[in-house]
Amino acid sequence: GMKEPIRDLMYVSDHVSAYLTCFKKPKQSIGETFNFCTGTGWSIPEIVENIASILKWENGSVNWDTIPKRPNDIITLIGSNVKAKTVLDWKPEFTLEDGLKRTINQLKGRTTK
Repeated sequence: GMKEPIRDLMYVSDHVSAYLTCFKKPKQSIGETFNFCTGTGWSIPEIVENIASILKWENGSVNWDTIPKRPNDIITLIGSNVKAKTVLDWKPEFTLEDGLKRTINQLKGRTTK
């Protein structure tokens, strides 16, 4: 179900910096393949716990397994950013918690109509 998948989540600013790094270093990047990622995997419940903690959400529960499992879904997806670090001197700047906090604050700032 939804509890099993482990994902390597990267904040959008790190994603953008990865592209910008390639543009700044064309000699090192053209024709090459890089994994831009954090190198750390998180289970869905760990991500939910992080969000709940940031929101100070304690009085609810998550309804797991409400949608069917995706066929052929990869259970664990964690990248290695060693090549990006060594060849391009790139690394992610944001932790999962930082990224979630920033995303939540951004969403809180939006007004609903």
